[in-house]
Amino acid sequence: MIGLWRTPAGLVAGTIVMAVGVALFTPALFSVAVEGIPANERGAVMGTTSAFLDLAFGLGPATLGFVAAGIGRPGTFLAGGIVALAGLVVVVVTGLGRPARRPG
Repeated sequence: MIGLWRTPAGLVAGTIVMAVGVALFTPALFSVAVEGIPANERGAVMGTTSAFLDLAFGLGPATLGFVAAGIGRPGTFLAGGIVALAGLVVVVVTGLGRPARRPG
């Protein structure tokens, strides 16, 4: 949205969409991470998930900084959107978004 709508209003609208997405994604990720995990192992799972989420939020923008140096800021927002869309395609095609089957 920010890459296509290059005005302050586009920046605000894109930021709101991203903020809502992150706000909904984070608890959903932790919920999926601990599903089916014994209570005594949940702390380790939550810590590992949190560490990788922190790495993603730290390394993602740094990596996109290199992209911005090469193609400019508007193109960087488009590149980020394309990567997110590619991730969605992988989830849909591979079925990673389907709930796990429970034995029995």
